[in-house]
Amino acid sequence: MDDDDLAGLQALEPFTRLVDRSRVQWEQANAHPDRSGDRLARPDAAPRGVVVALHGAEEDADDAMAAWRPATNHGFAVLAIRSSQRTSPHYRSWPDPERAAAEIAEARQLLPEQLRSLPTVAAGFSAGGRIALQWALSGSPGPVSGVIAVAPAASAGSLPRRASGTELSPALLIVGADDELADDVVGVAEELGSGSGGFRLDVVPGLGHRFPDDFPERLAAAL
Repeated sequence: MDDDDLAGLQALEPFTRLVDRSRVQWEQANAHPDRSGDRLARPDAAPRGVVVALHGAEEDADDAMAAWRPATNHGFAVLAIRSSQRTSPHYRSWPDPERAAAEIAEARQLLPEQLRSLPTVAAGFSAGGRIALQWALSGSPGPVSGVIAVAPAASAGSLPRRASGTELSPALLIVGADDELADDVVGVAEELGSGSGGFRLDVVPGLGHRFPDDFPERLAAAL
């Protein structure tokens, strides 16, 4: 309705009906969280922690699992959470941080009790990286033992203030030097990393908006 290119259609009844029907379908699709798309992978030995992995926009839990599953080689279970927030049938993201926190809490509550009591690492890529940082800073839904964000879609001043007594450490931010978000991520790191010895920013030369090829090794070192 706000698109100038479609202004000539807005007086037409078929267009109005289409918009109304689309709005109803969107509301129905986003009415209830759906945990059926979450994924869980366990290490071979007894786990020592849980990596909660949040996918980027237009991705799902399978994409997150593919990226973060190497954590199982280092004793961590991986819980990849699929967002229930959709702007189209195939486009999922995390636009509402409060709803994201509620979905994370629900997904973690469904974990076996053995895993719920273990240290938790907030992890995510792009939009999921932004939510991971918001989670670590706010302590909602619960404190985390560390945070790893790859190309987080966030800018300085856009994240919540740290909860009382919260230090963003240990924390690792990774972004490609050729990522269009690189400047924003560097600004976030400057804002959040001051005075914290356990905070690190890695800017990877020649990398765009994706995971670096050596991410399994970087993940292992961070864990």
